[in-house]
Parts: sequence; C-alpha cells; structure tokens
Amino acid sequence: MEEAARLTFQANPLTILAFGLYLLIILAIGFISGTAVTIVWYLVPSLKSLIYELVPAFLISSILTITVSLLTVPPREAEEELRSIAAKYRL
Repeated sequence: MEEAARLTFQANPLTILAFGLYLLIILAIGFISGTAVTIVWYLVPSLKSLIYELVPAFLISSILTITVSLLTVPPREAEEELRSIAAKYRL
C-alpha cells in the first residue's frame, strides 16, 4: 500500500490531450453515424416496419468506430508516453 501511495503520475499533459482528442474524434464518428442511421431508419416507413431502428444504428456505429480506429494512427508522442507510464507503474 505504501508503495502505491508513493507513486506519482508524471506525464506531459499535451501528449495526453492529443491522445484524448484522437479518441474523441473516433468516438464522435460512431455517435454521429449511429444518430444518422437512427433518424433515417425512423423516417423511412419500409425500414421502420422491418426492424427497430436502434439495432442497425448500433451495428453500423460499432463497425465504423472499429474501422476508423484500425485505419488511423494515434499520435506517436502519446503512444510512447503511455507505454513509458505503463512500464513505470507495473507492480
């Protein structure tokens, strides 16, 4: 317990912010696509009678979020900073 209490978190705030913005953009794409699918599905009568609109919205949002996260590269500085923090605090 005392060992954990002495550990201090030292990271470059701008690096963590860059990584946070990277994640925010990826998640925003998922939120926007899910919302768009929900609205379109609700407004088209033939689709609305087919299946509840949140099911395809969830699927498309998930697929786009995973695809974008795999196709984009996180900021290099953020990745190195997070790896060094993880290595430093492994107990």
